Amino acid sequence: MPLTAYPMVPAWDPDAFSAAPGPVRMVTFYDDESHLRQRMEKWLYNDTGGALTIGRPYMIRYAGAGEKPLNIDAALVATNADTPEEICVAVRATPDATWDYLAGEGFVEALVDGTTDCTAGDYLSVDDDIVSGGGFKEDTTARTKNSFAIYMDPTDETTAGVTLRLIRLFGEAAEVLT
Repeated sequence: MPLTAYPMVPAWDPDAFSAAPGPVRMVTFYDDESHLRQRMEKWLYNDTGGALTIGRPYMIRYAGAGEKPLNIDAALVATNADTPEEICVAVRATPDATWDYLAGEGFVEALVDGTTDCTAGDYLSVDDDIVSGGGFKEDTTARTKNSFAIYMDPTDETTAGVTLRLIRLFGEAAEVLT
């Protein structure tokens, strides 16, 4: 089911904010009928060296005056193998060196790799493939220390490579697989 099936209050316009915000900013989307929280987005700085890819997971790194999501590279994954990391998902193609909202928790369409089949209810992790554009991968059918999200799409993902699918991002730190 596409994310558009969840009617939500529109997001704030990121262009309306200054280039360097003060405190951490977040926007929460609610379902119009049930009033349940559907997604929370965090105001982050794109310091990846390129435009963000819609649906791609990024690791949040805290550096300097703001929060900056960076790509995960092989060296970073190897040195942080047992360190819990926080993952966010790009919801827009944000240009490099600009601020924007990225999904930090809740329902979002994200890139899912179906090399190992994913079905509704499977838990998802990420590994060092995300440096080359990889997405979430099937972790297990039970939550582990490596689980960042749960697969919610009614369509099974069985294709090698990444496809946009509906997931529920936990918004909690977990360990990146190496």
